[in-house]
Amino acid sequence: MRRLFRGNPFALLLGTALYLLCVLGIGPLISTVCRTQQQAIATHFFVIDPAFILSGFSFPIASMPGFMQGLSNVNPMT
Repeated sequence: MRRLFRGNPFALLLGTALYLLCVLGIGPLISTVCRTQQQAIATHFFVIDPAFILSGFSFPIASMPGFMQGLSNVNPMT
Protein backbone atom coordinates (compact mmCIF):
# COMPACT_ATOMS: atom_id res chain seq x y z
CA MET A 1 0.00 0.00 0.00
CA ARG A 2 1.29 3.42 -0.92
CA ARG A 3 1.70 6.07 1.77
CA LEU A 4 0.04 9.38 0.96
CA PHE A 5 1.69 11.39 3.70
CA ARG A 6 5.33 11.52 4.74
CA GLY A 7 6.25 12.92 8.10
CA ASN A 8 4.76 13.16 11.54
CA PRO A 9 0.95 13.56 11.39
CA PHE A 10 0.92 15.00 14.93
CA ALA A 11 3.28 17.78 13.85
CA LEU A 12 0.93 18.53 10.96
CA LEU A 13 -2.04 18.57 13.32
CA LEU A 14 -0.26 20.87 15.77
CA GLY A 15 0.85 23.25 13.01
CA THR A 16 -2.64 23.31 11.51
CA ALA A 17 -4.25 24.02 14.87
CA LEU A 18 -1.78 26.81 15.62
CA TYR A 19 -2.31 28.35 12.18
CA LEU A 20 -6.10 28.24 12.53
CA LEU A 21 -5.97 29.81 16.00
CA CYS A 22 -3.80 32.66 14.70
CA VAL A 23 -5.80 33.34 11.55
CA LEU A 24 -9.21 33.00 13.17
CA GLY A 25 -8.09 35.18 16.07
CA ILE A 26 -7.51 38.17 13.78
CA GLY A 27 -11.26 38.75 13.32
CA PRO A 28 -12.13 38.96 17.03
CA LEU A 29 -9.02 41.09 17.61
CA ILE A 30 -10.12 43.58 14.95
CA SER A 31 -13.69 43.64 16.29
CA THR A 32 -12.43 44.23 19.82
CA VAL A 33 -10.13 47.10 18.90
CA CYS A 34 -12.48 48.92 16.49
CA ARG A 35 -15.50 50.87 17.66
CA THR A 36 -17.37 51.18 14.34
CA GLN A 37 -17.91 48.98 11.34
CA GLN A 38 -16.05 51.49 9.14
CA GLN A 39 -12.97 51.23 11.35
CA ALA A 40 -13.16 47.44 11.16
CA ILE A 41 -13.36 47.50 7.35
CA ALA A 42 -10.39 49.88 7.12
CA THR A 43 -8.38 47.76 9.56
CA HIS A 44 -9.22 44.66 7.53
CA PHE A 45 -8.00 46.45 4.41
CA PHE A 46 -4.65 47.28 6.03
CA VAL A 47 -4.12 43.92 7.82
CA ILE A 48 -5.72 41.05 5.92
CA ASP A 49 -5.20 42.22 2.33
CA PRO A 50 -1.41 42.70 2.61
CA ALA A 51 -1.12 39.37 4.41
CA PHE A 52 -3.02 37.70 1.57
CA ILE A 53 -0.88 39.36 -1.10
CA LEU A 54 2.37 38.52 0.72
CA SER A 55 1.31 34.89 1.20
CA GLY A 56 2.33 33.97 -2.33
CA PHE A 57 -1.20 33.06 -3.38
CA SER A 58 -1.71 36.05 -5.67
CA PHE A 59 1.86 36.66 -6.77
CA PRO A 60 4.88 34.33 -6.63
CA ILE A 61 7.20 35.16 -3.75
CA ALA A 62 10.25 34.68 -5.98
CA SER A 63 9.16 37.61 -8.16
CA MET A 64 8.83 40.01 -5.20
CA PRO A 65 11.62 42.42 -4.21
CA GLY A 66 14.02 41.19 -1.54
CA PHE A 67 12.57 43.14 1.38
CA MET A 68 9.05 41.91 0.55
CA GLN A 69 10.31 38.32 0.42
CA GLY A 70 11.53 38.80 3.98
CA LEU A 71 8.10 40.10 5.01
CA SER A 72 6.51 37.11 3.30
CA ASN A 73 8.54 34.75 5.48
CA VAL A 74 7.08 36.37 8.61
CA ASN A 75 3.50 36.06 7.31
CA PRO A 76 1.72 33.01 8.81
CA MET A 77 -0.31 32.57 5.61
CA THR A 78 2.89 31.70 3.75
